[in-house]
Amino acid sequence: MEQIERYIGILRYCSLFHGLTDTEILTICRCLDCRRIVYTKSQVLWLGGDKVDNCGVVLSGRICAETMSANGQRTIVAAHLPGNVFGDILMSTPGTASPWDIVAAEDSEVLLIPFDRLMGSCANSCEFHTRLRQNLLAGIGEKYWHLRRRLSYLTPRKLRTRAARWLLDEASRQGSDIFTMDETREDLADTLGANRSALSRELCRMRQEGLLDFYRGSFKILDHAALLCASEE
Repeated sequence: MEQIERYIGILRYCSLFHGLTDTEILTICRCLDCRRIVYTKSQVLWLGGDKVDNCGVVLSGRICAETMSANGQRTIVAAHLPGNVFGDILMSTPGTASPWDIVAAEDSEVLLIPFDRLMGSCANSCEFHTRLRQNLLAGIGEKYWHLRRRLSYLTPRKLRTRAARWLLDEASRQGSDIFTMDETREDLADTLGANRSALSRELCRMRQEGLLDFYRGSFKILDHAALLCASEE
């Protein structure tokens, strides 16, 4: 448990533990017999086709869900950073095989939470158990809407339209026209169904036209109306 205490700052802001105090988080981690597991870069947590009976919280590093095409090209479906929950949807549908490989994109640490302990009765009658289940359902619902948004990015034929929709959504989500993306540029390219070079070229063109400015992972929307127009093409 001392190992988990080191990451209380991460767990405090994890959606699964929303509304719980630091003491309550550590108590329920002990009650559920949560385990901290270390993975090295490229190590597979589980393969497509595996049955999943745990969810994980990223404590450090980056965990990715990936698919492999028939020609051997890997595509990142989702990237999970510290504080993110993964595997919650799969573990909540017992018997359903994972459609993706879950891989450590870099050296990572993960807190694994067993589904049977999470959903079963608590021997210690922890009052936090109900809140944890409510948070699990809320997190699954949020991921559903995230997938809906991602579909809206992949539908348009033009990359500019897809990029404009993402930029507007992120500005709205973060409550400012100046924001920092949570993922890498490569991950964003996968989200928008493009390769990284094509996305970089398009963003540079949009900057030259005065629609936005950016530096590495930080963006500033300069012409909201023009972006809105581009998002509707």
